[in-house]
Amino acid sequence: MFHGEAQAGRSGVGLAIVKATVEAHGGNISAVSKKGEGTCFTVRLKRA
Repeated sequence: MFHGEAQAGRSGVGLAIVKATVEAHGGNISAVSKKGEGTCFTVRLKRA
């Protein structure tokens, strides 16, 4: 999922909630940003 400049200026609270939820389930989240293109978030969860 990519978020461009239209997302600029937001608080990022949603990402903190996602991070806490993912980590509570034994997973992790990472992000890669490219200037002018946006950010790609990867969420990895363990299999049940």
